[in-house]
Order: sequence, then C-alpha cells, then structure tokens
Amino acid sequence: MIDLILRTIVLVAARIAMPQAFGVMGFGGVLVLWFLMSWFYGGIFEACWNGQTPGKRLLHLRVLTIDGQPINGLQAVLRNIIKDLDMQPGYLCLVGLISTAMNHRFQRLGDLVAGTMVVYEKQSRLQTLTRVDDVNTAALLEHIPHGFPVGRSMARALAAYVQKRKQFSTARRAELAWHLAGPLCKQLELPRDTNPDLLLCALYQSTFVTDRQPSLPTQEPVA
Repeated sequence: MIDLILRTIVLVAARIAMPQAFGVMGFGGVLVLWFLMSWFYGGIFEACWNGQTPGKRLLHLRVLTIDGQPINGLQAVLRNIIKDLDMQPGYLCLVGLISTAMNHRFQRLGDLVAGTMVVYEKQSRLQTLTRVDDVNTAALLEHIPHGFPVGRSMARALAAYVQKRKQFSTARRAELAWHLAGPLCKQLELPRDTNPDLLLCALYQSTFVTDRQPSLPTQEPVA
C-alpha cells in the first residue's frame, strides 16, 4: 500500500505538470512514466536497494534468495513482472494468496519462479558484550592489527553472529562465517584453512572487547 501510494503521487504529479510543461508531448511522457512505474518500479528499487522498495524499507521487509543471499537484478525484475499474474483473477490477488498458502516460505508465483522470498528483518540492538574464551581465538587475535577498521555493517554482522553462534552446529558455523571470514583471510594474509568461526570471534574481540568499545562504530572507514 505504501508503494502504491507513492506511485500514485508521482503519476498524479506528472499528469498535472508534464502536459503544462511540454504540451501534447507531455501526455506521451505520462504514459511512458505510467508504463515504467507499473512494470519496473519494484524491480528497479529491489535491484538497487538490496531487495527493498520504499514500502519494504519502512516496514523492515527485504527480498532474499531462498538460501538467504542478496537477490540480483534479474530476480528483482522477474518477480515483479509476474506480480500481475499473482493478482488475478480481477486483481483480487487470489492466485498469490493460494500460492503463499501452499508452501512453507509463503512464496507467491513470482517468488517461486525467481527463487526468492520476502523476510522480516528483526531490529535488534547490541545489549551486552559476549566474550569468547578459546585459546585458538586468542591466537588469531594476534594476527589482527590494532585498530583494524570495521565498518558499521560489518560490526553489526559480527555482533549478531557471535551472540547467536551457539545455536548452530560446528559445520553450520563454518558455512555462515565463511562469507565474512573468506575475504578477511585474504586481507590479513592468513591461511585458507583458518577456522572462519574463530576468526570472526577474534575480530569481534578486537572490535568490541579488547579495545573496550561499548557501541557500534558510527562511521565507515575512510580509504
């Protein structure tokens, strides 16, 4: 509804302003804008805003792939083009409702075709510091330079991971941690077989515990 209201405001404003500014040509411009807003509004925003439209961002919703990865531009456009089929019959959205009711990820047809799903991002704050008591973590900590730059998004990811890592098996920890630890190993020139779980724990210690930083960094590092 939020996205529909925004699209309507833009189209109404264009309908008033463009004919006055460009005469008869303005009506053609309005039709082109209507076509783009109808078919590509969601796809363009979700492709450029990492799975979010303005409405999704306000409600803390995001489109991800079914394995939890960011979507690409093709998936964003594809799931939105098929949206009209989900809204049938007669734009009552019955097809989409039946589709979401028949699978455990609540995917409409557009999501099933594109391999995507809509998730709710739980907003949480770092309440307490978690100390990881492990000899190997302490050893890896020595390889992280003092004051190693950690941006806000990385800091949040570290905090969320370390606080929840005990909920996962050892294999699952390694799988989740590698997405951040892989590039970090290259940056720190560590062996590829470095334990990714413990490396993230060491970086967490360096960022939040060792330096006694009680809150998230407020600025991204400047190159």
